[in-house]
Amino acid sequence: MLPTIGGSDLKRVLRAGLVSGSISACVVLAACGGSPVDLSSQPTDLDSARSLAKQVASTANCSSFEDYSQGTGYWTFTCQTDTQMYAIVAASSTETRDTQLQRSRDQNLPVKTGNFYGVTMFQSPGHVLHAFDLDAFPGQADVLTSG
Repeated sequence: MLPTIGGSDLKRVLRAGLVSGSISACVVLAACGGSPVDLSSQPTDLDSARSLAKQVASTANCSSFEDYSQGTGYWTFTCQTDTQMYAIVAASSTETRDTQLQRSRDQNLPVKTGNFYGVTMFQSPGHVLHAFDLDAFPGQADVLTSG
């Protein structure tokens, strides 16, 4: 048989449970909420790389964000504007970032880099690529092409 609780005891128990439940909910929500990603974040896994790349794409209003490929210490994503597709490489180190972007540099494609990310473009038939095509993206221009 359950013990009976008087009116004031019941109020105290309910109040304690309500406060305890509220504190638990706050702790759970804080633990579940992801920490904000900024452009200097160093990715360590697919999720943190995706968050960084989404932030880069969002800054440039580049939509249709998708996972593209991954390897040891790097993750590549794509996004698109009305006329161009871009690759965003998120890497666990600047060396890995630079290695992954070297092919674009070798092809004289425009590249912009941040601490642990780089942005380049996919060559589209009939579209001449220019460094200013990356103007909306954050980072430093790495390779400037003429035209």
